[in-house]
Amino acid sequence: MKQLSYYLSTLAFTTALSSTEVESANALMRDYTPLLKADTSRPLKLQTIKDIGLRQGKVLDISGIEVKLSDDDDPNIQLSGIDANRKPWKLTKHYYGLGTALFVADLDNNGVKDIVLLQSTGACGIAPPAVLTSLMFDKEKRPMPFEVSGYFGTTDEHWDENRPVAFIDDLIRIGNDKHAILVCNQLDSAEVKGRNRSYWRTILYRADNGLWQRVSNYREKRLPMLVRYTYKPNHQVIPPAVPALAKYDDGGYDKRRVKSGTISKFELDENNNVKSLVIDPDKFSNPLQWSFFSPFIIKDTLGGREIFGLSTRSGKELLREAGSRKRNARYLSPTVTQLFPMYIWLED
Repeated sequence: MKQLSYYLSTLAFTTALSSTEVESANALMRDYTPLLKADTSRPLKLQTIKDIGLRQGKVLDISGIEVKLSDDDDPNIQLSGIDANRKPWKLTKHYYGLGTALFVADLDNNGVKDIVLLQSTGACGIAPPAVLTSLMFDKEKRPMPFEVSGYFGTTDEHWDENRPVAFIDDLIRIGNDKHAILVCNQLDSAEVKGRNRSYWRTILYRADNGLWQRVSNYREKRLPMLVRYTYKPNHQVIPPAVPALAKYDDGGYDKRRVKSGTISKFELDENNNVKSLVIDPDKFSNPLQWSFFSPFIIKDTLGGREIFGLSTRSGKELLREAGSRKRNARYLSPTVTQLFPMYIWLED
């Protein structure tokens, strides 16, 4: 089985991948992903960005997009640029600091280069060892973030940032489609006939004009696909699906799930974690129940676009202010109760 190789730096605030190899669950996933080898053997070609160790005070330029670490004690990475209408934009998200690789590719085949970040979480066992973040741009070069925890890694265990071309596991193309496909795997469990059983769920997302949209079918099989976790290689999709697992954490954009409401309440607990959120008529109590997908707050104004990850200090302050002012918002309704909306668009 193939190992996931990360090259983690031993220095704080570095984004270069070093030669320290980390065992992860990536090898296990190859034994439970029910995709044809003809598809998984067609990874998307990525351009490697040599960052020479991103650290505070240093700015990395990627085709006019600036990448840097925040200047305060909140561990964030920031990307900023100008859209096609000459309006500025800025993304601020959590920086994991355990090793980050940056890549460029046109994921959605719209002629605009997109950015991919691959970060290590330091997780052990079968916990997701990586976070994949994409910043895709629509035809107007307006950015849209997407972040998911999973089992992603480089396909070449000897890869380093000096190689101009790289590939990421589970970022592929299928058939003649020039749009990128992202393969996401989730471990879930349910009681079946009085016994608790574990399953691997495989979901596919397709990049389209700045957004990742869930794919409904894969080679005549309905998605997502479930495979029993049998502690040995197994690619047999179970028919029919397990009813108890019909609802799952779905990070794909679907305009049918976009709702509108007024943010009437936002509270943090004593540890500065989100305690409650109310976007009338929906209530999210203890909304930070663990999710595979990271939430973002998007603020559009006449002056441009600002995007904040919910875990950032600025993101929480923005929602606190929105709750006190009872601001209107649109949001992507979560597919599982208690989960936080993956996107919240604040309206003036």
